[in-house]
Amino acid sequence: MNQIGENSQLQRRTYELFNDQRFEEVLAAAAPDIVVEMLALGQIHRGHAGFREFMLGFKRAFPDLRIEIRSQTADAQRVSAEIVAVGTHSGPLETPHGALPATGRRVTFTVCEVWDVRDGKIAAIRNYQDIGTVLRQIGAV
Repeated sequence: MNQIGENSQLQRRTYELFNDQRFEEVLAAAAPDIVVEMLALGQIHRGHAGFREFMLGFKRAFPDLRIEIRSQTADAQRVSAEIVAVGTHSGPLETPHGALPATGRRVTFTVCEVWDVRDGKIAAIRNYQDIGTVLRQIGAV
């Protein structure tokens, strides 16, 4: 498999591991100095500890959250995906302005992620999340 195929597979496998809550295996796929930017919320998470918090923040708010790739593109250093996320708002959703309590509402939203890949590991993630849809579906706006 060439580098483009490897990068595509890395992203697909990582999303599967996230869906299965196999966070240690996700972290093993990341460079120690990974940087995760959540552009819609103005948040930056650094290193494995930050990446873990990024993932767990979603799983605390939406414990049954599942993501599926709608489309994907890759080159030798980068892989991007448009994903659809579906889950039930069963826990607090952390925002820059505080936590939103669980509503029990089901949400479906779209996310675009651009990953930089270095030496076969995830080096950076830029997350473009449709947070407006999330907030609307849980009744926060």
